[in-house]
Amino acid sequence: MTKDHQLLSIGETSRIMGLTVKVLRFYDRLSLVKPYTVDPVTKYRYYSTDQLLVLEVVKAARSLGVSPNDLKRVFDTEVLLEFLEREKVQGLEKLADLRRKISSMSSVQRQITCALSSVEQRGIYRREIPTRQVITISLTGQESSKELIAVYSAFYPMIEKYQLVNQHETGILLRYHQDRYQPAYLFNSATCNEESITAKLYVIEGGVFSCVCCRPENVEEQLQKLERHLAENGVLVGEIIQMDLLDDLFSPSTGSVEFQVRHH
Repeated sequence: MTKDHQLLSIGETSRIMGLTVKVLRFYDRLSLVKPYTVDPVTKYRYYSTDQLLVLEVVKAARSLGVSPNDLKRVFDTEVLLEFLEREKVQGLEKLADLRRKISSMSSVQRQITCALSSVEQRGIYRREIPTRQVITISLTGQESSKELIAVYSAFYPMIEKYQLVNQHETGILLRYHQDRYQPAYLFNSATCNEESITAKLYVIEGGVFSCVCCRPENVEEQLQKLERHLAENGVLVGEIIQMDLLDDLFSPSTGSVEFQVRHH
């Protein structure tokens, strides 16, 4: 048989489409995509170049989790159009979800890197911190450690509900009241996209911050050190941000915190 120049062997089709010969033979047995012709003597399968588009549709649909049997039922032009539109919408939703997950993982990486840098500091240091968008939960200042953990866990369903992207940056905003700093609210940084409900986001202004890092055993000592430094430099303090650092991600009870005060 003389192969027409518009025909491709099964091996050529496999290389072009990135599908194994085994898969192409499976599609043939299933009558999903049958070869354009089969040599009656050698039994070699040949595919038309026009069939590459069909295989591309099948390949794309399979990557979205559509089964070969489901694909067989849509191989009619009008039904295929409806199917492609439906799969496109679902694919875009999956893509948006994947982008949120990538952004979330990048944020974890960024927070860990920043935390490891902060814990190396021994005294007071300055940091340029960008404006943060956060969701908040108000505190009374009377919450126990166990109650605070429960409050922290409430952020996850909130982020899901408002379709936000978790930036994995949590902390407490402290306000000066009755001669001491008291917790005003918990916050969790988040970013938004086209689907997010942005009305639920609040802003912590960025700028230059004086910071100090501390472990659970020296919180009071380090906070007093920061207050003295600010007083000596004439920095007016109305609020202090206490950030949870991801320097010991797998043992959060022994992790560090960073106190931050913005220069006005």
